Amino acid sequence: MFASGAGALPASLGLFDPTLLENGLNAVRVEGTDDAGRIGADTACLEVAGDMKLGAYDLAFLQAEWSAGPTAISLVGSYATLRKDTVGDFGHGCR
Repeated sequence: MFASGAGALPASLGLFDPTLLENGLNAVRVEGTDDAGRIGADTACLEVAGDMKLGAYDLAFLQAEWSAGPTAISLVGSYATLRKDTVGDFGHGCR
């Protein structure tokens, strides 16, 4: 629960800050409960786009490398703070 109380709702319920999110589609859900316990909710999809990501940190590193004759294969892993809550192939925030 983020807030509670009685009376009129404020003009703004929150702030959607795209500088803290990875680019792509995001679902924003607003849910409210009245005094009788009835729940109302609505969801909106918002697209985040742009390069201004404050405090974003990305790191890439070589995991393994193979070569056989003229063919070479490299496995590169990457970590991004914008993906820190997502479990990837190599752990949290990694791909």
